[in-house]
Amino acid sequence: MEKYPGKLGKPRPLPQKPRFVGSIEERERLFDEELREVLFFTQLLFEHYGLEPGNWCGLALSLAMAHVPAFRRRSPGRPAKWTDFSRVNLAIQLDEIVATRRCSVASAAAILAKRKPWNAQVASSAKPADTLRKQYEKVDRVLLEMTKAAMFKDAKR
Repeated sequence: MEKYPGKLGKPRPLPQKPRFVGSIEERERLFDEELREVLFFTQLLFEHYGLEPGNWCGLALSLAMAHVPAFRRRSPGRPAKWTDFSRVNLAIQLDEIVATRRCSVASAAAILAKRKPWNAQVASSAKPADTLRKQYEKVDRVLLEMTKAAMFKDAKR
């Protein structure tokens, strides 16, 4: 189940006084209070899912995709452990170690294999440094260069 931030992630307390007790005016006031509170949390839900207020269909679909298994898609087999993003991140860090320490990629991989988050990523591997080195070789070089160029451009600002 999806975790919600802030006030959406905490249950609301029960009212102090039952809503069916008291005068008609008192019950109407309590009902109005409850309605305002529900509308407030509904607004937070719209914001959480990045929807325009009043987009009820979008909210219904967003909630269904978050909580109803039949609305989610999943590829067969286990999820991929390595993504293009993780390989690019690895390559940037390995290249930095190679440049600063003037060592080989294999030596840099051995260093990174002992650091977070890479040690967790390769924890099940018999040869963690080799795993990192092999993933480095699989990196999409065009994506890597584009990422480095964007980082360089941001650093110049």
